[in-house]
Amino acid sequence: MPYISTKPSEAPKLEGLVEDWVVTKVVKWGGYTYWAYRTDTSALKLIVVAFDASGREVGRWEKAGYRYTKDIKVDQANQTITFIMRQDSSSEGSFPITFNWTELQVKE
Repeated sequence: MPYISTKPSEAPKLEGLVEDWVVTKVVKWGGYTYWAYRTDTSALKLIVVAFDASGREVGRWEKAGYRYTKDIKVDQANQTITFIMRQDSSSEGSFPITFNWTELQVKE
């Protein structure tokens, strides 16, 4: 089952993406670590990237609409992972982007 963990260190570097520094959490699940990224442009997009223990990218998912991740929540009962977003660095609103577990499961 997925669970929330404190960020272990800096996110792995990916071309065209920036670690979402606002959120201090990652999702751990089945030997993988899921990080929240945003584009290095002004695109309103959440990019979730999963890495294996060696730091190799094993999955990537994108959802449009918001740019900055404020928080991450795992709902065991409903089997969802929700990224609480905001549109820009100064906004205070909270906008949930929810994935069900099957959406974020790494295909081996």
